[in-house]
Amino acid sequence: EGRIAQAMSALAKVPGNPFRVLRNGLLTPWLNLAPLSGGLAEERVYLLETNAAHFFPTTGAWRGSPRPVALFQNRQGALVYVDPFDKRLRNYNGIVVGGSGSGKTFAVQYLISELLRDDSVSVVILDRGKNYQALVEAFGGAMVEIRPGAGTSVNPFDLDEGEVEPSPEKKGDLLKILRAMVPPGEDKTEEAVENAILEAAIEQTYKRATTVDLLPDGREEKRYLGARLSDLVKTLLTLDELGGRSISPSEKEVARSLALRLQSWTGDSPMGSFVDRPTSVPVSSARVVCYELEGLDAYEGLDVVGTMLMAGLIWKRALEGKRRGEERRILVVLDEAWKVFKNRYAANLVEELYRRFRHLGGGIWSITQSLQDFQGESAGRIVQNTTWFFLLRVQGEDDYVQQVFHLPDRAMAVFRSLGGVRGKFSELMVWSVRDDQKEGDVLQLWPTPYDYWLFTSAQEEAAKRRKLAEAYGGDVLRAVRDLAEGRV
Repeated sequence: EGRIAQAMSALAKVPGNPFRVLRNGLLTPWLNLAPLSGGLAEERVYLLETNAAHFFPTTGAWRGSPRPVALFQNRQGALVYVDPFDKRLRNYNGIVVGGSGSGKTFAVQYLISELLRDDSVSVVILDRGKNYQALVEAFGGAMVEIRPGAGTSVNPFDLDEGEVEPSPEKKGDLLKILRAMVPPGEDKTEEAVENAILEAAIEQTYKRATTVDLLPDGREEKRYLGARLSDLVKTLLTLDELGGRSISPSEKEVARSLALRLQSWTGDSPMGSFVDRPTSVPVSSARVVCYELEGLDAYEGLDVVGTMLMAGLIWKRALEGKRRGEERRILVVLDEAWKVFKNRYAANLVEELYRRFRHLGGGIWSITQSLQDFQGESAGRIVQNTTWFFLLRVQGEDDYVQQVFHLPDRAMAVFRSLGGVRGKFSELMVWSVRDDQKEGDVLQLWPTPYDYWLFTSAQEEAAKRRKLAEAYGGDVLRAVRDLAEGRV
């Protein structure tokens, strides 16, 4: 009785106090209100709206995607599905952020492996360090090494299948690639002049590479003969017209300077062997293809330019496949994306690809370990064209996280609480944008032993897996099974 009196005294402080003490007929209401009973109280209480609002929860567990693709667990132990191609979303683009050792690559591999259960999905990965090699081999995919001297090259002047002249988008992409090769200075006026000269040189280079054939019926037909970067350099050295007028001596000097700066990207130089050659990147029909780009990092500037060229080539081939009637949805994974975001023009190209992939029913995901370079207008527009966000632990970048993703203080407190136990589980802060509203939760990834040994990129564990797979004649799945089941 004393405890009841104490409780009622405390509850009396609630405005419009709806509580009362039942003396008789207690069994039925007790059963109805018991945990897990599923019953409802028979009593009705009328309150002012202001008072009633205090009894409603402001947040609840996220229900996730309706289609069970990738399975996670929330902090309450409930199961949550994540579907990268959730049809309720306006696009399928994503951003994954996590510091070194946070488990971001592990989480992405888990998502990819679950997504590949759908035969209509293909995955293309731009990687550095062969972190995805075991996954690719397990799914019978293709690993393609991209570096100077490896017999692979990408010609930025290639046109789409069936085209004889560049579209405005193509010319814009090419300008961005050239500006990544020869970055502008701080003077905006000087940058604008250089851009105008490069645009004129692009236009004239394509015109010089186009011929007109006379058909037997008397009609004329344009034909693109092909051009390369060295052709653009020649155009710059002989440029005599700009914007429909004769070029001035000062502009001619700027054109000559640009030609000299681009010279190191042509001919037999390491960069030239990659960008001043016909495109020779192998075409694979595998459902998962990984292009290994680490070999580009040895040459200053080629890491960014090479990534841009490969991303553009993937888009070009995906578009051609769509025109041929292929129905596969493509997910492009751009790992180590912070390298690209450091360059303003490269970030602009990635932003453009984020918009374009929506029209193919595919998506592009950027994976980065740092947001310090993810700034500026392009970064903001990339976020606007993204519907999936995955945040893992990032040390010392709380301000960047809050600024880039516009997270309230309460969400930042949740972000700071992310944890995990190595080898057991990791936590991710996940949300999607649907109807311009964010919805998400903290999700936990509890991998099976088979998941763990297939996806781990820890140096010692990856080496152990690789050595065992080699002993089994390259059978990665057998190595993973034996490691997961403790046979070795």
